Amino acid sequence: MPALPLSTPEISVVFPLVDGRVDGIKAVQSWTHLQTIPRDRYQVVAVSDGSDPDADHEIAQLLAPHDLLVCHPTHNFLELYDVGIRRARGRLVVLTEHHCLAHPDCLIEVERFFQSHEYDGACLNIEWLCMNEVARLKWNQR
Repeated sequence: MPALPLSTPEISVVFPLVDGRVDGIKAVQSWTHLQTIPRDRYQVVAVSDGSDPDADHEIAQLLAPHDLLVCHPTHNFLELYDVGIRRARGRLVVLTEHHCLAHPDCLIEVERFFQSHEYDGACLNIEWLCMNEVARLKWNQR
């Protein structure tokens, strides 16, 4: 039985459904089914540009009733984030990408961090799954 939605989830995870360089379904499942935080405490907002209706349908099957799949035709990647953020209901918003796998304790750690720190934002520690040119540049900055 799916968890009942809260009127205001603690966290919203927002990601555009473009640029799925690895198994996009596996990436989405890492947010929708593999987190250790109770599922009714966070919302997933997936934003599609509408270019792949079959993939959108697959993603929709992974979402809980309180999640959102928003279709917004555009070629602007950042505009998809904007649309998702505006639809997010969480007190905290986590931005990710369609090719990033979440560690199971990711959202619990986000919540703990903001309970004990007075910051407006933070970055997640990630493992690179696709070492393209941009990822290699970021990796070398560590």
